[in-house]
Amino acid sequence: MTGRWTWYVRHRAIASLTLWQACRELLQEKALAGRAASALQRFMELIDALAQETADMPLHVQTDRVIKDSGLRTMYEQGEGRKVRRVSKT
Repeated sequence: MTGRWTWYVRHRAIASLTLWQACRELLQEKALAGRAASALQRFMELIDALAQETADMPLHVQTDRVIKDSGLRTMYEQGEGRKVRRVSKT
């Protein structure tokens, strides 16, 4: 499945769509299976909400808010970030 949606996004990029627009089309055309579609939908909703909620904040406040509200800080505090670092070193 990963290959299919990756191909789809690349194909849309060639059609001069942004990655964001291609992801929206994936959802609108129901091109993804249930869990993948739900995860992408939640991610896009999170980004939209954070963009609206932080639009008038200074960049350093926006950054802190995004790190906290996205769960990134919690992930690293729980040690999951070490796994990411190990993978990226290989």
